Parts: sequence; structure tokens; C-alpha cells
Amino acid sequence: MSAFAIVPLCVVFGLVFLIKGEHIDYRNAKGDNLTPKGWALFGVIFIFSVLGYWWFHNQFSSLGYR
Repeated sequence: MSAFAIVPLCVVFGLVFLIKGEHIDYRNAKGDNLTPKGWALFGVIFIFSVLGYWWFHNQFSSLGYR
């Protein structure tokens, strides 16, 4: 079950760091909290996690698994 959260997290942050490098300010180092960009990234991760779970659930249901 944790793969539905870890895989999108790695893909999204991997792509962002690949494209932007270290110049993305997704967190505030002083306050140790997320910036609006960081919250947006986690929103994308949440959407990918839900879509991944939904897709796998539908695929296994169509194969007869419950």
C-alpha cells in the first residue's frame, strides 16, 4: 500500500529536481515547513497516488480479485 505514495513521491520530486535542479524552493529551511510550491508538489503527489490506487483497484477487480 505504501508503494502508492512512495512511487509518485519519487517520480514527482525526481522530475522536479531533474528539471529545476536545486533552485526549487519547496520548503522554508528556517521554519522547516513547506512553501506554496511544496504544497502544490504534494498535491500533485496526492492526485497521482489516488489515481494509481484507483487504476490498480479497477484492473484487479476486472480480473476477478476483490
